[in-house]
Amino acid sequence: VYTYATLEPWLYTPTREKPYRGIFVGDYSGHGCEFLLMHQPEDDVPFDESKIIQQEDETVQEWETRKKEERVNRGSLYAIKLTGDPNVPRGEYTFVVDDLSSRGYVRTAAEKPFVGSRIVKSRGHIAARMFRNGKCCSYDCC
Repeated sequence: VYTYATLEPWLYTPTREKPYRGIFVGDYSGHGCEFLLMHQPEDDVPFDESKIIQQEDETVQEWETRKKEERVNRGSLYAIKLTGDPNVPRGEYTFVVDDLSSRGYVRTAAEKPFVGSRIVKSRGHIAARMFRNGKCCSYDCC
């Protein structure tokens, strides 16, 4: 049995405020590579840049960088399997980031090959074959 579907381009097309949107390939070790939709939904409240006030000890460049980071790193992020495996099939969440903002921020990676990557709190699906006993576990994720 074959199932075909299509996604609306806005779901996988990155924007200035939603740069994590897209279709990515995840390496699931023994299960091989699988395609993931990184879904970064629209925010209920538009970003208000005027609320980001320049600090006294902050250069203009540092302030502009902070405004960009706060505009981009907000809201949630969902990794949805477009292709799956016996443990977590297509259409299921493989991980969820509830809050990309500073509240969900853990640290910046120093380990190769992820140097400079933002690490945030997330929840991931772990399940037995045929998606039995699926449960969500909290862990830090790049």
